[in-house]
Amino acid sequence: MDSTIIIACISFLGVCLGTVSGIITSSKLINYRIEQIEKKIEKYHKLEERTYRNEDRISRLEARISGFKQVD
Repeated sequence: MDSTIIIACISFLGVCLGTVSGIITSSKLINYRIEQIEKKIEKYHKLEERTYRNEDRISRLEARISGFKQVD
């Protein structure tokens, strides 16, 4: 076989392996970023739930306070 054909085949295999390696690496990076975004969203939802609970407590306390003011 001609040496240029052998070099071309080796180069082609190197490019294929490099491409597959790059795809795997970028896939891992994308998965990591998605996990980080999911964690931030989870924190946001917990904050949102606490805010709704606090708003409910505040409205009940305001109702009680207004009840006390009417008695005076």
